[in-house]
Amino acid sequence: MPRCSCGQPWKPATISFGQPLVQENLQRAFRAAHDCDLFVAAGTSLVVGPVNEMASFAHGNAARIAILTGSETPYDPLATWKVEDRVEGVLPALRDRVLA
Repeated sequence: MPRCSCGQPWKPATISFGQPLVQENLQRAFRAAHDCDLFVAAGTSLVVGPVNEMASFAHGNAARIAILTGSETPYDPLATWKVEDRVEGVLPALRDRVLA
């Protein structure tokens, strides 16, 4: 996996704000949200569309919603689980517990 100069992993296949989304990927993601039992949103405020709409789309199809972010989101009322904390602290701890 590539690393940035700070030594942390670098994910080069990201979309920055204002860049167009790849429609095939977006359609695939909405299909997955439609079919999922659990929708997880981590490290996002869920305020930028169309991706934020996936939470209510999944909820409308009976999925449970888990949100992990350092702030409130407009989708908090839909959440089955909400952890308001920093993703960079929670995810490594969760990984460690799962792999233990």
